[in-house]
Amino acid sequence: MVLFEINSAYRTYLNRRPESFLSQVNQAMAQIAKETILVADSSKFGKRSLSRIAPLSDIDVIITDKNLPAETQAELRSREIKLVLV
Repeated sequence: MVLFEINSAYRTYLNRRPESFLSQVNQAMAQIAKETILVADSSKFGKRSLSRIAPLSDIDVIITDKNLPAETQAELRSREIKLVLV
């Protein structure tokens, strides 16, 4: 299992600050993990960043707050990502 820290999630990718070493470590962890879980507040969604970690298709579960817009919730669920709102 891997948990990600992100700066943003834009369309189909998770993003973080542009420290290439950390992004490469996150990418390697995502590739070998049996389950990937993203914990991020709703303000991270819909924003761009310079460095990509993983496609959203690699994420199994997203845990976020209830302020996530309904259209974003629907999009994530349509990708068969388990969405947990707290």
